[in-house]
Amino acid sequence: MCYEASHVGFSLQRDLTDRGYRCEVVGPSSIPRRGAKAVKTDRIDATELAEFYANGLLTIVAVPDDEIEQDRDLLRSRQRLAQQPGDVRRHILSLLRGNGFQHKADTQRKTHWQKHHYGWLERTIEGCSGSLKANRSLLLRQLRSLDEILASYGEEVKALAVTPRHRESVQALICY
Repeated sequence: MCYEASHVGFSLQRDLTDRGYRCEVVGPSSIPRRGAKAVKTDRIDATELAEFYANGLLTIVAVPDDEIEQDRDLLRSRQRLAQQPGDVRRHILSLLRGNGFQHKADTQRKTHWQKHHYGWLERTIEGCSGSLKANRSLLLRQLRSLDEILASYGEEVKALAVTPRHRESVQALICY
């Protein structure tokens, strides 16, 4: 039997294998897609997957051991978190513009998110009151927290890169 790789990861495959079943995980991008379907259901998808599997039309994904999968989870979490600071920064800038605060106009500097910009943000926040001040203060705190967490993830990734199981692959990749 097989199933399409998803958020379930490889736990289902391991459980089935432990119970004596032969189960393979299929790469989603290898599943042929038929023309536009009017109806899409789990039953139809399962039937098609079984047909493609029986005819050898699918690419089977290698199942990593638990440790490698946990390493991948760490990297995916870092990647997902890395997108959040940009969203928060854009939100902060939008709030500032919406309330008439322009960094460039106030300071004659074009760059954001440098030391001088953070100083300007803090001064701007101090000059506000009520919900506006609370919102900006919390957003700035969130941004700094995200930056700290990302730095910690970076340290974890650096530590992984020098482990015996990853060292050779990392060396091969950094030659580019």
